[in-house]
Amino acid sequence: MALPVTEELRDLALACRDAFGLELYGVDVLPSPGGPLVVDVNDFPNYTGIAEAPDAVADLVESRLAEVIPS
Repeated sequence: MALPVTEELRDLALACRDAFGLELYGVDVLPSPGGPLVVDVNDFPNYTGIAEAPDAVADLVESRLAEVIPS
């Protein structure tokens, strides 16, 4: 289930991105007494139910292709 992204969750997701060197990824988080707890980082996530996902993935693929294929 997707949750509203708070600044704390965004920072946590970006820290996971940086730690694993990922561009497309998912982060599974559970609430805990000490705050959000990352229980899984998915390097091949399922974006089901995320309406913006197809456009975001296509934009990233296009930008990476533009970096390696001269126009």
